[in-house]
Amino acid sequence: MKCKYQLEPWQEHYVCLVDLLGRVNRLEEAYQFVKNMAVEPAAEVWCALLGACRVHSNEELGEKVAKKLLELNPKNPGNHVLVSNLFAAEEEEKVEMLHGHSERLAIAYGLLSTSDDTPIRITKNLRICEDCHAFCKLVSRLYQRELVVRDASRFHCFQDGFCSCADLW
Repeated sequence: MKCKYQLEPWQEHYVCLVDLLGRVNRLEEAYQFVKNMAVEPAAEVWCALLGACRVHSNEELGEKVAKKLLELNPKNPGNHVLVSNLFAAEEEEKVEMLHGHSERLAIAYGLLSTSDDTPIRITKNLRICEDCHAFCKLVSRLYQRELVVRDASRFHCFQDGFCSCADLW
């Protein structure tokens, strides 16, 4: 723009470039670009980078960007929402990892560590999801194992590919 057309880029141009780099997960390159801009980056530039950090789960860079964004414009509630969303999405991922499909891991461990005629018993504090319910039916049929899963509301006894709840839980 500068060399070919002798045009000075506006903040909107910088936002677009940072957004494009962020969309293809070139976050470090986008961060270096913003830090080395010839003009002071507007809050919108930092917002674009922060949004990319959230999408690509880069909490480490997101913290740096969030700090800079809040220094520039601490009274803008939208900026606080963006920062909150960054950290809430990491937190949601942790919850999903811990609670999402833990019964699958427990079943795998049970298959590896118990004899073939021993039922596998699992207790969880959340309701079993449809995918895990189907997985349990499949495992009970393929491995000819009885699986007893106690979820938040009932017992499920899986044998030969069927569940005692008749898939009506």
